[in-house]
Amino acid sequence: MKKMAARVLRKVMGHVPATVWVRGSEDGAFAPDDKEVDVLKYPAMVREIDPADGGGFLVEFPDLPGCIADGHTAEEALINAKEAVEEWIDAAAKMGRPIPEPNSNDRFSGKWVQRVPKSLHQKLAAEAKREGVSLNSFALTLLAEGIGRRKVAA
Repeated sequence: MKKMAARVLRKVMGHVPATVWVRGSEDGAFAPDDKEVDVLKYPAMVREIDPADGGGFLVEFPDLPGCIADGHTAEEALINAKEAVEEWIDAAAKMGRPIPEPNSNDRFSGKWVQRVPKSLHQKLAAEAKREGVSLNSFALTLLAEGIGRRKVAA
């Protein structure tokens, strides 16, 4: 899914401008505080929409709260996503709100330290050993399964 979305994104975005100008003035004229924002730098999460919910694809931007787009195909969703980012940035600028820098992916290294009771640590280590995997791999599997269950329940 991610590889296909990336290929579609490169294909689609090659045909449309990738930047939007944020104007500081109300009349739309250029002003000294105008800045160009590269909308393609905002990390996007693309996922398929369940056919029971209408099908298609949904694109969300973690750095831009409430900025989403959809489409019947991944290509259509990504074209709509670019427009959604432009409109989100334009609306934020008109309301005088700050436009966040694109950095969602920069904040997460994929590593954190988690303190757990010794008894839980022991049980997890024993289960990992029984499964023949590392404690990290076992914990990752449990977390992923838990997230999956929550999504199914929602």
